[in-house]
This record gives sequence, C-alpha cells and structure tokens, in this order.
Amino acid sequence: MSDMTWEEINKHRFGFITDNPKEKMLKLSFTSNDNTSNIPIEWDWRKYGIVTPVRFQDTCGSCWSFASASVLESHRMKAQIAEGKFDPKKQLEISEQNLIDCFRDFVPNGCDGGNTLWAFKYVENVKGLNNVKDYPYVNKQENCKYNKEKRIDLDIKDVIRTESGDDEELVAAIYTHGPVTVGIHATPIFHKYKNGIYSDVECDVRELNHALVAVGYHPDYFIVKNSWGKQWGEDGYMRVSRSKVNTCGISQQCYYPVLTNNVNTDKIKDKLIKY
Repeated sequence: MSDMTWEEINKHRFGFITDNPKEKMLKLSFTSNDNTSNIPIEWDWRKYGIVTPVRFQDTCGSCWSFASASVLESHRMKAQIAEGKFDPKKQLEISEQNLIDCFRDFVPNGCDGGNTLWAFKYVENVKGLNNVKDYPYVNKQENCKYNKEKRIDLDIKDVIRTESGDDEELVAAIYTHGPVTVGIHATPIFHKYKNGIYSDVECDVRELNHALVAVGYHPDYFIVKNSWGKQWGEDGYMRVSRSKVNTCGISQQCYYPVLTNNVNTDKIKDKLIKY
C-alpha cells in the first residue's frame, strides 16, 4: 500500500466511526466487571481454532463490519466448544456484506464507515446473519439480500463496553469472553507496518478511525487482527505495544457481544484444545 496516498488510505482502508452516546440506540454504559484474579499472563485465541483467517476489505471503508463479523464468529464457535459441537475444520464465517447492505437504518452507506457497537445492536434486533458463502463480499454497498431461511442464529442478550482506556479490562474481556472489537487511531505510518511491536507517538486516543479485533495479549503487547489481507503486517496481524496504557486508543472503545449461550472461559478450560 506504500504507493497509495494518505487520503486514499484514509478513505478506503479505515471506516471506524466513534460511538455517540446521544444516539437513541446507544444508551448503554456497560463494563465487564470481570474477576481478574485468574487471568493468565498471556493468551491467544488463534491457538484454539476459533479465530477465522484474515480477510480483505479492499477499498470499502468497512473495517467495522469485518471486525464485528470476526468477533461474532469467534464467540459463536466458543459457545459451540462449551456445547461439545465445535469442529475446527468447519469454522463459522459470517458475512460482512450482510451488515454493510442491511444496516441502513444506522449507517446509510456501510462503505463510508460504521461502528461495532451499532453492528452488535443490529444483530441483537435481527437475531442473526447469513454466512459468507451465501452472502459474499463485493467491496461496495448493494441492496439488502438477507435470507432469513439461511440465517446463522446469533442470539445476543447484551453488548459490553469495557472500561474506557483500561488495558486490564480489555485483557480480562479477551480471556474471559473471547475476541473483542477495538478502535485505534491509525496514522500514516500504520499502513506501513510489517512486523514487531507497534507504537506511534503521533497517534491520538481521541481520533479513533480504524476497527480491529483483539484476539490475544502478552505482557508486552496486544495481538490484533486486521482486515487488510494476510500480506499486511504479521500475516494480517499486528502486535500493539502495552509499554504505556491505551496505546493509540487500543482500549478506548472496546466491545463484545454476550450470547445467550455464552460461557466464561474458566468454565470450559478443560474443553479447549490447541490446534
């Protein structure tokens, strides 16, 4: 992407709109209140087969839909582990395009940006989404083609926002519940990331513009999944520094859904298998 201008990158590769507490549908101020006494020092959900491969948003500003779909996939598969129904060879893939096309009451054009909280609240209302095979990504917004008969059931009973700017809250949420959507302020050096632990003195926690998924953590960094394909970063992932609190806003605006069949990780640890 080094041949793209910053204006092109900002328009086509991002798309995270910060939430607005004045919106009638956003009247919530939940925090996880998780017990942090048993949290492992490091964790990576990729090792347990519930993180789907990195996908590519192309030139649509749909990072929010990719992050939301990825987290929904992981939380549904985690629930399947608890029920003894999980098959890592048949990973669940939820359609980002379904969100982009059918979300118009909240986002008039899904390629112009959105918010993961809004996406989770939308799914809470409609009770599910189609999969990628039935509703493939086309890199633009089209008319809604949602097929209720082929719906992947996603019964969300709550949407949680971790304590703003609190890295330890984010750590607890990742371990206890599963991958979490995060916002970050991506500056012109973000897209050039290749490897290593990322930090940027120029970023501003008040200017979040890109949505990603935190799938794990280490004492030195958070592991985040991007939606720019596997050729970017570390096979599509980035390690965001924990050397200071809330690096580039990583823990500023973090959301995850609570499914009706959600089970805390400690209760299913004996069922987790590394793949």
